[in-house]
Parts: sequence; structure tokens; C-alpha cells
Amino acid sequence: MQNLKKFLSLFTIRERAMLSIEFAIFFITLILLVHALRDKSTKHIEVEPSPTPTPTDIVIFISKPTSTPTPTPSATPTVTPTPTPTPTIELTVPPRVNGYDKGKPGAYVCETNGRHKFKPYTDYRNYNAKGTQQHALQKVAMTDNYGIRICVDIFGQTRYCIALGTAWAGGQPSDIGRCIDIYMENGEVLYCVLADVKKVEDTYACKYGKENNDLIEFIVDEWILKRETNVHGDVSVADPKFEGEAKGMVVHDYFIEGFGG
Repeated sequence: MQNLKKFLSLFTIRERAMLSIEFAIFFITLILLVHALRDKSTKHIEVEPSPTPTPTDIVIFISKPTSTPTPTPSATPTVTPTPTPTPTIELTVPPRVNGYDKGKPGAYVCETNGRHKFKPYTDYRNYNAKGTQQHALQKVAMTDNYGIRICVDIFGQTRYCIALGTAWAGGQPSDIGRCIDIYMENGEVLYCVLADVKKVEDTYACKYGKENNDLIEFIVDEWILKRETNVHGDVSVADPKFEGEAKGMVVHDYFIEGFGG
């Protein structure tokens, strides 16, 4: 450092300034030269893409299915179920006779001409003669919500107590308690039990009542019977299922338990 000071003391101020400028120029030139040499020595490396493999170089892995594929189902013909046929009620016609005729089990056709829609009723208390089958049946019968007397058969089916002419179900005491299914034109089936038999003199051909041309007469409890039914005297107004005419009936060979002997 002392030597540098002695060296600089040999120059004037102007000379020193010029020398400083020249030294700065030299220093800057030296720096630029170094950078130029560095850039020149640096090689530009281009990354060449890997050659596209030929089809023989490509390996494709296909995973095998773990389960057997579901085969395409063959056309299956549509099977239309055969509807269950409605029971036909056209087997026999009841006899047209006056007097007693024991109704035999079977299916019977009823007359449908609009004249047999009315369904009268009788109070069950009228069957108070002890020792009769009618009285005995009412002892085991009950009253339903309509006010109609009902019994339960040996299969557990609830049945309405009704009265019919002798042409349909006979007129002997042994016929009381017989189970009868009445098929209505409205599609309903009224499950009934013979609780009484209409007098021959009160019917047409032992089939229909003379007063109202009625086929079915119900046994009821008038104290419970609905007001509409009492006013009209017709059970048909109690519920739509009682409306209209019967197109047929099936008279069974079985009875309410305890009857038919």
C-alpha cells in the first residue's frame, strides 16, 4: 500500500484522474472479456426426444376378467298367465213347483229382470219358539254393524242370516243352518246361511216373495238397524254391496256347526 502511495505521488492530480479513468476502463473491459469467454465456452445442450418405438417394441397388458362374462340372453317368449276363470253359475234351474221341494246342493240360476232388487227383513226376536231350529240358530248368531244377524261357518267365514223360498234350499227343519253363496250382478258375493224358509203361500213358485218380488230376506236386529234401512224397509240401502239383483247362488252341502242333522 505504501508503495502504491509513493507511486501515485509521482503523478499530478490530472494525471491521477486520467489514470483512474483508464484503470476503470481496463477493469470493465476485463470483466466483459471474462463474460464473453465464459459464454463461448458454454455449450448449448439440446435434449433430443427419444425415438418413437416401433409397434414391435410396444407391449400392451390386458387384464383378464375375474369372472366369466354374462352371455347375451336369447330372446325369451313372453308368457301370458292364464286368468282364473270365474265360477259359472248355470248348472241347474230350480224346480217350478208348489209345496215343499228339498233344495239340493248345487248351483242355481236366478232371474234377473229388474223386479227382484228389494230385500226385506225380519227381526230375529220373531224366532222365539223354543225347540225350533230357527230359534237355535239365533242363539248362536250375532249382530254386525249393519244390524244384520250373522253366523260363522266351520271354515271361519262370516255369513248373513237369510230366508229363502223352498225351491232354493228346502223347507224342512234339517235345512236350517245350510251355507249358501249368493252371487250378485254388481260383482259381490254375499255369504249367507239359511235361517228361515218362506211360506209357500207367500211366494211365487216357491222362489220369490209375492209382496215385493224379493229373493233374499234378511234376519236383523231392528234396534241396531241403520235408520236409512228402517225408513225404506230395504236392506239394499245399507251398503252398495247389497244393491241390485242376484244372478245365481251356490247351495253347499255343509252347515253351521251343530246344524244339518
